[in-house]
Amino acid sequence: MFKSAVYAFILLVLTCTSCAPLSGSPSKEGLLLEQQSLVRWRVDENILEVYAVIANYADKDASFAAYVVFLDPHLREIDGLDRIEVKEDDRKGKTPFLLKPYQETVLRQRFYMDEPLKRAWLSKGVGIEIATEGKRMTLPIKYVEIR
Repeated sequence: MFKSAVYAFILLVLTCTSCAPLSGSPSKEGLLLEQQSLVRWRVDENILEVYAVIANYADKDASFAAYVVFLDPHLREIDGLDRIEVKEDDRKGKTPFLLKPYQETVLRQRFYMDEPLKRAWLSKGVGIEIATEGKRMTLPIKYVEIR
């Protein structure tokens, strides 16, 4: 019962569209990482979950690719990876993702880890890289503990 309530809460947070964007003003492409984005460490299962909510605040369609990026060197050493391309979003869209004006999408990626992770590594240790035509931006995703 408790787990289903937690999952329902996460789903509600991720689908919230009334929250303000993380950065103050839209970028030239209009793509923003929303505040609902989070990194979660599931200790009992050794799973690192990344949820990135990307919104298009421009008046035109936006096409982009996205990568989960390990910003903390400890995370890169454990997994041996710097970044992983996100291949599918919550709408079953494939990369490159296409967002209509004023739409958002949720990118979810799971990593099965061999060893436990430390809280210090996760705090601003995981980010999302958004790549559009000729531009890339890397933004850290906040770590959230859900009990």
